Amino acid sequence: MWLSIGANYKLNSKISFSLLSRVRQYENFTETNSWYIDFGQAYKYKDFKVSIHYAFNPIKTLENYFRSIHQYYIRIDYKRDINKFLSIQKRIIFQHATHRFLSDLQDNGYKPYYRTDLRLRMGARFKTSARSNIFLHDEIMFTFSRIPLEITRNRVYTGYQKKLSEKLETQLYFVVQSSFHKRNSPNVTYFIIGCDFIFSLN
Repeated sequence: MWLSIGANYKLNSKISFSLLSRVRQYENFTETNSWYIDFGQAYKYKDFKVSIHYAFNPIKTLENYFRSIHQYYIRIDYKRDINKFLSIQKRIIFQHATHRFLSDLQDNGYKPYYRTDLRLRMGARFKTSARSNIFLHDEIMFTFSRIPLEITRNRVYTGYQKKLSEKLETQLYFVVQSSFHKRNSPNVTYFIIGCDFIFSLN
């Protein structure tokens, strides 16, 4: 299960800021497997939105402790309206994750962690009313930090999004995540239920 709460603030018609916090639980719903806080700044130009992000992401290890991971990424979103009901969406994320914050801080003796990924997502949204829509997306992830280049993950999302008020939006969704080429373990498929609450600060 993924549970998220976030907020967006528009400085003007082109520049905006975002904050998102998410908790992730897997087989045991009473235990948190990971969580993160994501800060972003975006610039919108016509059908495109380009944003830069930093995420602080503690992840539970096999040794049963949380290890802090720092993620830096660039995200490009594209949205095209086909008609008044249907829109096509594409998203590209280039992401680097490391156990170090910026550069040479102490790592407390942990094994080094570096990973660079490219994530490609395509999908569509269908407007069901003036305040709601349903969506379907597919995302694949390539890991550059492994040789040879590998597809390490595929996610299929489907869900329902609704604007509850002028200041609050929510979405419920279901994800099928397939993880490939896992080290020392077989390929795994996860079934995930998610719920997000996003507030507008304007």
